[in-house]
Amino acid sequence: MKKTGKIFYALLLVFIFCMCIADYHCIAKAVTDALKRCLCTLIPSLYAVMTVSYLITESGVVSLFPKWSEKISEKLFGISRTEFFIFSFSMFSGYPVGTRMILSEYKKGRIPKKRAEILCGICCGAGPSFIFGCVSGILYKSAETGVFIALTVTSANAVLMLVMSLWLRKNKAERHESEDFCLSAEMLNESIIESGHTLMNVCFVTTAFSVFSEILSALGFYRAVSKIVSSFSHIPKETVNAFMYSLADITNISRLPKGDYTILPYICGLVSFSGVCVLFQLYSVVSGYLSVKPIIAMRIISAFLSGIICRLILPFYMKYELTAVSKITIQPYSAQSPVPSVMLIIMTLMLFAQSRKNVRYR
Repeated sequence: MKKTGKIFYALLLVFIFCMCIADYHCIAKAVTDALKRCLCTLIPSLYAVMTVSYLITESGVVSLFPKWSEKISEKLFGISRTEFFIFSFSMFSGYPVGTRMILSEYKKGRIPKKRAEILCGICCGAGPSFIFGCVSGILYKSAETGVFIALTVTSANAVLMLVMSLWLRKNKAERHESEDFCLSAEMLNESIIESGHTLMNVCFVTTAFSVFSEILSALGFYRAVSKIVSSFSHIPKETVNAFMYSLADITNISRLPKGDYTILPYICGLVSFSGVCVLFQLYSVVSGYLSVKPIIAMRIISAFLSGIICRLILPFYMKYELTAVSKITIQPYSAQSPVPSVMLIIMTLMLFAQSRKNVRYR
C-alpha cells in the first residue's frame, strides 16, 4: 500500500507539472489572484491577531484571570482556564489563530497530543472582517445577517465543545501552575517573527492550493460534479457550482446568489467548515507536530451543527428581517493597495535577519 501510494503521488506531481506547462496562462492567473488575496486580505486581517495571540500564550496573561474562572470552564466544558480563553479568543480571530495557540501550549507540554488535536479542530472560527465583509456584506448587505451568521457559527462550536467535554473530562491534562505575567520588547520581537513564519507558510499553501484548484477547474471537475449534484437536488447548476468553489476555497463564497435566505444554512455550514484551502493552511501550521485528521473531523461535525442550528432558528430571524429591514449597508473589506502588506513583509524580513545575527553572535 505504501509503495502504491508513493507511485500515485509521483504520477500526480508529474501530471500537475505537465498541466503547469501546458496551461501556463491559467496557472499564472491563479498565482496572481492568490498573491493578491494574501497581500490584500490574509496579511492585513491576520498579522496583528497572530502577533497578539503569540503574546497572549507567551506572556502568561491568563494568570491575571480570577481562579473561579477555572472552575467554571472545567464544569462547563471540562477544559482548563487557558484552553477556555483560547477557545473564546479563536471564535473571533480568524481560522488559523486558535490552532496556532493550541499548538504553542502543546509544545510547552501543557496539553497532551490527542487532546491538542481535538481542541485544534474546535478552536477554529472565522474573523468578523470575513463574516461581515466577505459574506453578509456582499451577499445580503445586512449587518444583522452578519451577526446572525457569527452567532450561529459560534453556537455550533460551543455545542461541539459541550459534546466533546465528555471525552475531555475523561482525558484531562496534567495541572500546570500558571506562569507569572511578563511582557517585554524581546517578546514582542519574537511574536512578530513567529507570526511572520506562520503567515508565510499560510500564504505559500494558499498559492499552491489556488494552482491545484485552477487545474481541477480547467479539467472540468467542478462543472461535472455540479451537473451531477444539480440533477438530483433540483438546485440550479450555477448555485451548485458556486458552492463547489466555496467548498474548495471559502473566499469564493461571494459567488453565491445575492439576497437568497434559503441557502443561509448552507452558508453557515460553509463558514464553519472553513473550506479545503483553510484545512491545508491548518495542516501547514501543525505539520510535524499534530495529526490533521481529528481537525478535519471536528470541522465537518461543526459544519453540520451550524447548518442545523441555522435551519432551526431561521424562521424566527426571517420574521424579524421582514418587520425591521436594516438600513445599514456594509462595504466589503478590501485593501486599496498591497503596499502596506509589502512594507510589513520587508520589516518582518529585517527582523528575521536581525534575529539570526543575534543568534550567531551568541
